[in-house]
Amino acid sequence: MNPVKRLAQVTCYAGRKYPERPISFVWQDEEHIIEAIEGEWMTPQGSHFQVRTSAGERFHLVYSREADEWYLRLK
Repeated sequence: MNPVKRLAQVTCYAGRKYPERPISFVWQDEEHIIEAIEGEWMTPQGSHFQVRTSAGERFHLVYSREADEWYLRLK
């Protein structure tokens, strides 16, 4: 399993539910603006988002409804 780090700040779009989709997040004191969501799925652990940032970097974000926390899954 890949290491997981808790994210302190994630900005989301929330229409009818939270989170509908992440818009940006802060990782290592740097704000990453999400340009595209390349994949989205649900597991018992939470909502998963495979995202690409405006800098072209790819990240795997996970929102745990149980913990009400965001996590970054590292490769």
